Amino acid sequence: MSNIIETKNLTFYYERKEIIKQVNFTVKEGQIVTMIGNTGGGKTTLVKLLTGLLDGRGEILLLGHPLINNDRLLQQHLGVVLGNPHYNFVTKYVKKDLLFPLENLQYGSDEMTKYLDDVVELFEIESLLTKPVKELTNEQAAIVALASAMITKPRLLILDDAFSQIGPVEKKRIWKLLGRYQRQNHMTILNVTHDIEEALYGDTLVVLNDGSIVLEIPVDKISAYEKELKQYHYELPFMVELSKKLQYYNVIDHTVLDMGRMVNQIWK
Repeated sequence: MSNIIETKNLTFYYERKEIIKQVNFTVKEGQIVTMIGNTGGGKTTLVKLLTGLLDGRGEILLLGHPLINNDRLLQQHLGVVLGNPHYNFVTKYVKKDLLFPLENLQYGSDEMTKYLDDVVELFEIESLLTKPVKELTNEQAAIVALASAMITKPRLLILDDAFSQIGPVEKKRIWKLLGRYQRQNHMTILNVTHDIEEALYGDTLVVLNDGSIVLEIPVDKISAYEKELKQYHYELPFMVELSKKLQYYNVIDHTVLDMGRMVNQIWK
C-alpha cells in the first residue's frame, strides 16, 4: 500500500516554543488512523500543518505530492473537517454550502447534482438542505460539515474532533456508514480526537504527546498496551476493558470490539 500521508522531520514553532517536534509519520492508503493527544499537545496544530493552514519545517507529502496551498489535486481529493462545525461553513444555506466545493472545482451542473444526491443519501440529510446553517443544531452542523467534506468523494479525509458535537447513538450510525463507504471506496481517514473510544472504529491508534508521536498501536492489539496508555493518562476503551474481564472469567476467548458481536458471542 502506498503512503497517503507522510511527514519527514515535521517541526513547528510558535513564539520560539517547539509545538510539533520532528514528527515522522505515515498513513497508508485505505487505513483509518485515530490520533489522540493531551490538551495543548499539538493535535490541532498538526492538522493545520497537514492541511496547509500553517507552515512548518520539514516535509509533508499528501497523496504522494508535496503539500502546496490551493493545489487542485488536493482540493479535489482531500476532505477536511476542522474543530467547531460552524467554522467549516462559507455560505448561508446548507445546500449552497454543500455545493461550494464542487463549484470551486468547476464541476458541471449534472455532476454537481449527482454528487449532491449521493452525499445527501449517504448522510440522510435531505430535510436539512433548505435550512440556514445558523439554524442547525450543533449535531446537525457537524453532520453537514462531514457531508461537505465528503461531497467530492475524497481519497483522504482528515477530521479534527469532528464528532465532539455528535451524540453517542448518532456517532455510531455515522461511523457505521463512514466505515462502509471507506471500505467500498478505499478512502483513507485520519481522525484526530480527544476520545480514545473512537479508536475502535479504526485500524491504528497513534498517541501524540507534547508534540511528539509516542505510540503507534494496532487497534486489534490495543489490550496489550494498557500500561503504556496509562503512562499518558488514557484508559483502555470500554469494550476492550470489558473483553479483558470476560476473557478472565472464560466467558469469551478473544477481544470483541463491538457490543452487538459481544452479545452474540455471549449468548451463542
